[in-house]
Amino acid sequence: MVEVDNNHGTPWLSIAGDFHTDDFRLTERWWLAGSDRLEYRAVITDPGVYTRPWTIAFFLARDKVPGNELMEFAAVEGERWVRDSISQPRSR
Repeated sequence: MVEVDNNHGTPWLSIAGDFHTDDFRLTERWWLAGSDRLEYRAVITDPGVYTRPWTIAFFLARDKVPGNELMEFAAVEGERWVRDSISQPRSR
């Protein structure tokens, strides 16, 4: 379980512009739900924005394609590429 608090209230939670206040708290849990499934569940609490805590949950399936790997990704606060990738249209 990971609990996140002490947020400064300015970043959005999604590209839709969902915001939060300084009272924002995120509790995340991951666990094996089977030999090939991982379950993710997050509870979002922010009394300054929401009337009650809400939960998002989904399953992730193991990729069984030979040679495919899930690479580790460590986010760094203030990375510009996230903002730029959301605001810039992709060319095909």
